Amino acid sequence: LYTVSLTASNSGGSDTEEKTDYIDVGNALSVTVSANPEEICIGEITTLNATVGGGTEPYSFIWTSVPVDASLTGQESSQSPVVSPVVTTLYTCEVTDDVGSEVQGDVTITLYSPVVITLVDWPETLCNQLEPPVQLIATPEGGTFSGDNVTEDGIFTPETAPLGWNIITYTYEDENTCINSSMDSIYVDNCVGISNNELDGLVNIYPNPSNGSFKIYSEININSLEIINHQGKVVYNEKAYNKEVNINTKLIKGVYIIRMKLQDNSIINRNIIIK
Repeated sequence: LYTVSLTASNSGGSDTEEKTDYIDVGNALSVTVSANPEEICIGEITTLNATVGGGTEPYSFIWTSVPVDASLTGQESSQSPVVSPVVTTLYTCEVTDDVGSEVQGDVTITLYSPVVITLVDWPETLCNQLEPPVQLIATPEGGTFSGDNVTEDGIFTPETAPLGWNIITYTYEDENTCINSSMDSIYVDNCVGISNNELDGLVNIYPNPSNGSFKIYSEININSLEIINHQGKVVYNEKAYNKEVNINTKLIKGVYIIRMKLQDNSIINRNIIIK
């Protein structure tokens, strides 16, 4: 509050009049513009708010944005509009009180895009018999797998999975708490299996262990074969159509599974040790 003194002078003298607490600056119109939250991910919403102080009620509000935000349409005169911008956007609110005083404030909403997820070489079809678990891979690493018969770290076990399409989702949350997900399906087929006892003498591998070069002998024609590493990734495949197959690879040391499809449509797996 301010006190004002007025002094008037002329040839006859002077006189002073004083008014105490005449001007109230504390009642000046003001506005604070905010948002909750000020940082969001694409597809999320935020609530804008104009907090008014001083002036004379009632107040009127006019919101604008740069660039133009379609989600603001129809809410321009609201004190607290709810918006969902598609890019980082500056929102400005102009407030007018009952005596025509005007003031404005602004706030910037920062928008983050979620990371792009890539599903790396997921198998399309697996058998429900004699099939090793498969390590599913997705980037960026650090997300979570969910769905039919898959662990959170991406181990899919076809032997215990339901027949048909198994839908698996990979979800990743980045440093800005933006969440993205991607999904795919693996088909588990009811393949004709052969018991381990029946495999004895039917298929032979020599030498085993091997340095990467070996032969496969079968009493039934081998139509195709795949060599699978400990992560469930196919590192070698070949169409054979023969009872004897010569393999020459440059695999690193380890234990691998050879998955063979025979002419009678049976699927059999055998281990090979690369030394």
